[in-house]
Amino acid sequence: MSIININRLHKKLIFKILYSRKKFFIIKLLKYINIIYKYSLIKSKNKNWTFIQIHLNFFKAKKIGNYFKVISKPSKKIFISHKSLRFLTKRTGQSIFLISTTIGIVIHQKAIKEKISGIVLGFIII
Repeated sequence: MSIININRLHKKLIFKILYSRKKFFIIKLLKYINIIYKYSLIKSKNKNWTFIQIHLNFFKAKKIGNYFKVISKPSKKIFISHKSLRFLTKRTGQSIFLISTTIGIVIHQKAIKEKISGIVLGFIII
């Protein structure tokens, strides 16, 4: 998330990050909510590394995703229940929360629909 923030501030439309499974699922969610235009996997020729190439989404020079905020860290995990998530959704308006649940990393609308709780990874203010 912080890599996306840095490249967004420098107005880079295309950049690469090192592949990990967790990053890939988060990138897929950001594509689903239309913050990322497209992404692709690139294998390194001389090493066994895989990168994710990300194309950010801009609309008439206005950024679609204005703000990313990481909440949980490996040393400090913030758990949220289903009931608290419903209350928090009503209070925050159009913000989108990324939740790590037992079924994977999902956005808060799907977590509420499935009636599951999990660890809050971060949120996006639109």
